[in-house]
Amino acid sequence: ASDVYKRQGEIYKLSLSFCSRIELTLVDVDLKNGVSFPFIDEKKWEKKMVQNVEGNESYPSHSFWVYKRKD
Repeated sequence: ASDVYKRQGEIYKLSLSFCSRIELTLVDVDLKNGVSFPFIDEKKWEKKMVQNVEGNESYPSHSFWVYKRKD
């Protein structure tokens, strides 16, 4: 099963070269397994926080971000 996750992560990485905009949700949890989004080089992308949400007993803290590719 871990090989499947690794391949999904590679798909994200390969698709970045075709994107001009990324809408990303960051969730404040520590996962031992799963798919991570690839590193985003902030020299090539403009980053803006859209919303920050404090967690509670029902859901973890998370934030919404938009990245736009710089020209």
